[in-house]
Amino acid sequence: SSLSATVDYGVTTNKTFKIFNDSPVADLNVELLEDESWITLDSETALIEAGDSLLVTVTLGQIDLAGGEYSANLTINTDDLNNPIVTIPITLTVNGASIAVSANPIVVITGFGVDVDYKFAIENEGSEPLNYNLIDGAVWLVADDANGIIAGNSAEPNELHFDGDIAVGTYTTEITIQSNDANTPELTIPVTFIVQDAIFGYLPANGQLDFGNVAVGSSKTMEITLKN
Repeated sequence: SSLSATVDYGVTTNKTFKIFNDSPVADLNVELLEDESWITLDSETALIEAGDSLLVTVTLGQIDLAGGEYSANLTINTDDLNNPIVTIPITLTVNGASIAVSANPIVVITGFGVDVDYKFAIENEGSEPLNYNLIDGAVWLVADDANGIIAGNSAEPNELHFDGDIAVGTYTTEITIQSNDANTPELTIPVTFIVQDAIFGYLPANGQLDFGNVAVGSSKTMEITLKN
């Protein structure tokens, strides 16, 4: 037999099982041993009378146990000559921090010489606080918050600063976010930064201004719009 459970960060759960003494005449001495701090037993030694049983409660988990997969053994020592040692495997899954981002991939387009501030959010969809470290991969890209802690089931805004004072062209890099998410310890976000040259334009687009009929000695005003 075995015991297994799944819990959220900071939560414990109880599992129970019975030890039977099938002897009709002899009492059974029992000693229970656990090998991990996240296992708690309600009874470590007991005397089970002939024909009786013992209900054992096992508490799995602890307040500060990080998210991940855990395994251990519960050993039962008895004075049963035919079966003196019984080992029960235990597995525990702790749902910890879970990282997500509001934008993936990131594409930013700007004109030459024009800086851009790009807002996005780092999200923690798990119950354990998320510790993160953000690594930007280019000199033209800087993050407001390179590291931080995000509470469970919440999000924190962040901002990327793109330096448009570089040569016209298309640039690519990656943002790497390292965290204590046991399932995704390293999240990679592709980034594309496009810097365009100035493009002169004006309205009306046909290049003609039609003033119509203008009387001698009078004037008429029209507007044009210049754009980049």
